[in-house]
Amino acid sequence: MKRSFKKSTSLALNSKNPDKSIFKSRLYKRFTYKGANRKMIYRPSKIDPTKYEKSKEYYWGNYLSYIYKANDSMKSINRVDFIKKQSKKFWNRFHQLLKFHEKRLPT
Repeated sequence: MKRSFKKSTSLALNSKNPDKSIFKSRLYKRFTYKGANRKMIYRPSKIDPTKYEKSKEYYWGNYLSYIYKANDSMKSINRVDFIKKQSKKFWNRFHQLLKFHEKRLPT
């Protein structure tokens, strides 16, 4: 997660984007519950490049969906949600990194 924030900060600083902001939607999708759901992939149409078509492929979640799946499989052995408990601080850590890297950008 730290590497992704560093990369997004450097891309924001070196991009041609005039507001020099971090692409937050990608980070939220990759590391938070907002991107943990399975979604259909849309691809540009071969006939009309301005339109998109549904493909038969799906995004299969992110880091948190992996944690939830691991917790479900290990629950029969542990009988408690140990893996979920370990990941509770993840949301706060995500926002700490987001604030830290936003401060590094010029206003």
